[in-house]
Amino acid sequence: MNFEGIILGLATFLLIGVSHPIVIKSEYYFGVKCWFRRRTDNRQQITADR
Repeated sequence: MNFEGIILGLATFLLIGVSHPIVIKSEYYFGVKCWFRRRTDNRQQITADR
């Protein structure tokens, strides 16, 4: 029997499973940091315009 497909499927499944938490944490970190930075930049621009 040919097990290459099963091995490839399991390897892909494990790779996605391992990298998924890394992707979620990085999206949360960069999403919050960029949102906070954009908000502070807007506040500085508003106060500079006055």
